Amino acid sequence: MPKMNVSRTATIHADAATVYSKLNDFNHWPKWSPWLIMEPDANVNIATDAKYYEWNGKRTGEGNMSITREVENQQIDYDLTFLKP
Repeated sequence: MPKMNVSRTATIHADAATVYSKLNDFNHWPKWSPWLIMEPDANVNIATDAKYYEWNGKRTGEGNMSITREVENQQIDYDLTFLKP
């Protein structure tokens, strides 16, 4: 398969702490996730600590992701697994 790179930029008019708080807590994701906007009836499970998230839907497929590393207001590393399709 040929190597591919896709890049997109967006400007968010908010301070780093506000953005960070929305991205490092999976309880916030259903409110803004484009996949869940596309399929609001997808089944979503979020761990009690809000650091693990799994989904299963007809259009969105099935998968999970977890936060593996955080540097407050600077960086979040995720482990993302697509199970289906």
